[in-house]
Amino acid sequence: MQSLKWILIGLATIFALFLAKEWWQSFPRVNLAPPISIKNQQDQLDSILIQTINEHHLAGLAVGVISNSQVLYKNTLGYESLEKKDSLTSQSKIHVASISKIFLALYLSSYLQDNGLNILDSIKSLSPELNSKYPEIGELSFSQILRHQSGLRDASFFSGFFRKKNTPNLQDFVWSQLPKQLNGKGNLSYKYADFNYELLGYLLEKDSGHSYKNLLNGWLNEDLDLQNSYFKGNSQEENPVVMGYRKTYVWKRLKPHPFTYQVSPYPSSGMISTLDDLIKVTTQLIRADLGMLKSNVQALEVNEKESWAGFQQIAVGPESNWMGHFGGQAGYSSLLIFDPEKEFGIIILSNTRDNGNFRIDLARKIIKILEV
Repeated sequence: MQSLKWILIGLATIFALFLAKEWWQSFPRVNLAPPISIKNQQDQLDSILIQTINEHHLAGLAVGVISNSQVLYKNTLGYESLEKKDSLTSQSKIHVASISKIFLALYLSSYLQDNGLNILDSIKSLSPELNSKYPEIGELSFSQILRHQSGLRDASFFSGFFRKKNTPNLQDFVWSQLPKQLNGKGNLSYKYADFNYELLGYLLEKDSGHSYKNLLNGWLNEDLDLQNSYFKGNSQEENPVVMGYRKTYVWKRLKPHPFTYQVSPYPSSGMISTLDDLIKVTTQLIRADLGMLKSNVQALEVNEKESWAGFQQIAVGPESNWMGHFGGQAGYSSLLIFDPEKEFGIIILSNTRDNGNFRIDLARKIIKILEV
């Protein structure tokens, strides 16, 4: 009986220390005052952004809305850093996670065209070495990989516990994962996996002789004129990026949750961008057949009934052809969606983990207010 008492005391002490540590390492949640009066659509949109921050305990929120190639609405609320209280702005550099995949797809389509290829060709055309060692993977098409219909899988969650602390480079990471892959010929059903895009990033490096960072950053900055969007070549590079957060387990507070690199560079998820840059590129995507990305889009649009390769079909509103991509990793959540037929797009960025589907809920509220 005495031993049970000491066990309970020990457990209670550990729990108390956990609570104290969680409080000490966290910050009070952001609580914004709602508008006094709502007179127009701008006020309505401001109101639902404030409501979203307060209800979902977000550190910061940035939203852009594009209609007919014009910025219909843009607003940022909250903070880049809860410690420093730096305000989040449309120029704040933030991890966009899997929205990175859109940019890889767009760049790849252009690269393939320049080399007399298209996304229906097999990936062995960029890497004979891969094809000689893993012929069934080499026979996969770029389209199958872009659409996550390759049979390739991500490493299991538990494998991360046994991985070396140093972030592997792209080539080493890909070759370490290839022996673990399922047969591409055996199961081509949809299975979302970041490894599809790490493999594509490696193929671009291998064929071009240039690093993925240099390839993509040159294209982003020079061709698309996105001056604040880039991939880091090394996870240790310092840059002024917005801090990510997540809700604490017990207290109604926010705890830092920084981005972690699985591989460096990180094609599937490692892009850093700003609201202003994403508004700029979404405007071009909405214009589709008329914008600077016309040839890229046409190369990815193999089947009219499907979304463009590399883009997700997203159920936002009824009878609407919404596509784009979700992004969510560590303390960052993002959503980029657009409908070329309606010439309408929405970008949502937050430096807080989305545990309650606030991104899709907010997008639907915006669509309802603007009667899209």
